[in-house]
Amino acid sequence: MKKKKVVMILTVLIIFIVVGIVFATVTVNTSLPKIVKSGTVEIEKINLQLKDSEGNVGKEIADWEPGDVNLISWKVKNKGTSAVYTRNKIQIYWNEDVESENNIIFLYPANMTRSEITEDFKKGENSQYAIDITKGRITLDDGSIKQGIEYKFLGDVLDGSKTTGKSKEVNYNSKVNAVLTDDKNSSEDDVAFNIFFSPRTSYLFEGKSLTIKVVTEAMQFTDDGKAEWQIVDSATLGG
Repeated sequence: MKKKKVVMILTVLIIFIVVGIVFATVTVNTSLPKIVKSGTVEIEKINLQLKDSEGNVGKEIADWEPGDVNLISWKVKNKGTSAVYTRNKIQIYWNEDVESENNIIFLYPANMTRSEITEDFKKGENSQYAIDITKGRITLDDGSIKQGIEYKFLGDVLDGSKTTGKSKEVNYNSKVNAVLTDDKNSSEDDVAFNIFFSPRTSYLFEGKSLTIKVVTEAMQFTDDGKAEWQIVDSATLGG
């Protein structure tokens, strides 16, 4: 009898343990949020381009001089099914070790002429169109630190192939020039800026070279999950 009771007790305990494990498993599984993607984040290659003051397309800023204006441009095209938010980062930095001089490289709207930029630059701190950028020591993706500039900004909201009517244009232009550089495409963003070299640059920077890096990120929302930025492309010129 004692043996039967022991067996019965053990059997009951085993049943409780099994039921408890099953119940716990069901509880954990049902408490997990159901994350369903509303589309895909897919951006066409951004095709970073650089044009010098004479309109020549190159892969680096070569033989630059104080007062020069170079145009940097790229396209962000949404190839995914969902509408996405976009943002970008520009880093322009010296390849060589240079003196800690931060007032050499400036960003201006792409639709401004060289003469308009030069006149605005003469206003110094009262400049109306020089873009607010980070100057000095910037940290690269690999953790190294360089002297240069960095600019982070939100781009267009782009429609997807299955999610339309969400697009929103960001105006990168200045008010002094009627020529516009922005697109009117709901799934594509044309991004462009002028790089201006201060006419007051020291002779110590003669022969120094630069690298230009652009990183583009996109973000979509999931049905029940949180929004997350993803790096969708990057491009580098020079270096």
